[in-house]
Amino acid sequence: MGKRTIINPDTGKIISDLQEGDKIIRNSTIEFLENTKVYSEGENFVSIYNKVNFAMSKKLTGLEVQLVHFLMPHILYRSYMLGFSNGRPLTRAGVIKYTGLSNRTIDRALSKLTSLNIIGKWKSGQVIKYYANPYIFKVGGRANKTLDSMFKEWRG
Repeated sequence: MGKRTIINPDTGKIISDLQEGDKIIRNSTIEFLENTKVYSEGENFVSIYNKVNFAMSKKLTGLEVQLVHFLMPHILYRSYMLGFSNGRPLTRAGVIKYTGLSNRTIDRALSKLTSLNIIGKWKSGQVIKYYANPYIFKVGGRANKTLDSMFKEWRG
């Protein structure tokens, strides 16, 4: 960025220079920040698109909806892989361990979620990794472009 100068429009005098990293904050932004509060600061969150949520819920059993809710906090930022904050994937065995549900129950539920493209299942080496569909869930504002090819068949 070249040198940027702040000039008083009434006098034409130079007030200051913008330095590398400086940002301009508008009055409307200041007002917004003063009149809003951050809730659960530092806590991760996942959004789900409203229209899709209702359509998805109509296709799932109560247990499958509960499993979706269990999986949501495990959707990793940008990659959308189901995993832990250290980057390790959440495997089928992990889902069974942490939910306390039987192998058969989890296998049926994961199979249903993958058949509906709510989550995707891909093998990486010896590990099966699960990914959340970015057309259903939102973690931050952007996602890895690879997800487009993973969920290209999804129609909502």
